[in-house]
Amino acid sequence: MGKLIYMDNAATTFVDKRVLDAMTPYLTDRCFNPSSIYDGAQDVHADLDNARATIAKTLNASDREIYFTACGTESDNWAIKGVAHANADKGKHLITSKIEHHAVLHSMAALEKEGYDVTYLDVDENGVFSYSDPFCKHCHSHKVTKHGYNTRDLINENGEHVIVKVQRYYCPVCGKYSQTEFNGEYENYCNFSNETKERSIKVHEISWYPFRKLKELYQFFCGIEISHETVRKAQIVTNSLYYLNKEIQPSGFYGYDVQWEPLDDGFHYRHLLFDLVNNAPVAELLAPDEELKTTYDFINKSLKPIDRKAIVTDLKPGYDSVMQKLGFKHQHGTYHLRLAVNERIRKHLKEKDLEFRVNELKENETISKSKLDEKVETKIEELKSEINIYKQLIFELFNQ
Repeated sequence: MGKLIYMDNAATTFVDKRVLDAMTPYLTDRCFNPSSIYDGAQDVHADLDNARATIAKTLNASDREIYFTACGTESDNWAIKGVAHANADKGKHLITSKIEHHAVLHSMAALEKEGYDVTYLDVDENGVFSYSDPFCKHCHSHKVTKHGYNTRDLINENGEHVIVKVQRYYCPVCGKYSQTEFNGEYENYCNFSNETKERSIKVHEISWYPFRKLKELYQFFCGIEISHETVRKAQIVTNSLYYLNKEIQPSGFYGYDVQWEPLDDGFHYRHLLFDLVNNAPVAELLAPDEELKTTYDFINKSLKPIDRKAIVTDLKPGYDSVMQKLGFKHQHGTYHLRLAVNERIRKHLKEKDLEFRVNELKENETISKSKLDEKVETKIEELKSEINIYKQLIFELFNQ
């Protein structure tokens, strides 16, 4: 017999000597049940926990995420059926390929008997996913021919990447190209799963974070580098540029504001309507402008006339007439006014600081820096006190 070249390591693998040496005690002198309570068993249980911790650290995971199974078949069954059952309320459409191990295919067949819809994709000799009965997506002709393949980096909601090859097709009837798609799981030419985008919509509705903040949340919690533009397009696809909170009973007292959202195609405006009594959002609109007509239409669409009592806005010209037309008692919020006044005061104090220093140096050219700083600081503090008295009076009159 010639030299043996073993080619089935994917199924069973020769045991490395280091592994054999590490496991020998548990196959001979320490073959105790780690679930038992006697001393030897508890020692083995501790060794098992240490092994779990070592693997978790290597994978940058938690100890609670590491489970030991008897074989790959058990792992496949547990993973596929476990995920399918845990997410049955989100959908029952599963996708796999026809060349998977029987542990996968048999699990899929068992789930089909439970009412799941399973799509089995063909894979050719080059590992390319294709349709069993291909047709043109544009004119629906079946006279298509294979035309190479594209590589897709599919990313699921947990940030996991799967590199796949998908078959491209050419249709001689209409002259257009198409490719194998994973309908129901991934949109055409978008590598983020539909579940990922649906989650972004739900988080947006709950938190009312801007799109760029959602991007940061995905990066932090899921390790997914999803762009704010992808999140925005998800909102557009699902018609979520306008959102109305139907779970609260409007109090009649609201705050209204407009924020800038920098997106790839320029600035958009995020119109927000907030219930001040319920401390909850009422509605949101992403629009290309902040025109008064947009404000009127947004609020008019979001609130019934009977639910309109009073509203607080910033100082934008024209808000008075819009809010009166909508039937509100209108009050300006002092927040933006305070910001503007405080910014102007800071600039004024900076100018006065320079002026005081110049005058002091003219009177006494030999004055030390520490002494100069002390005298200027005293004058600035006196000026601040005087300004604050008048500022307080102004805001008291404004609030009236």
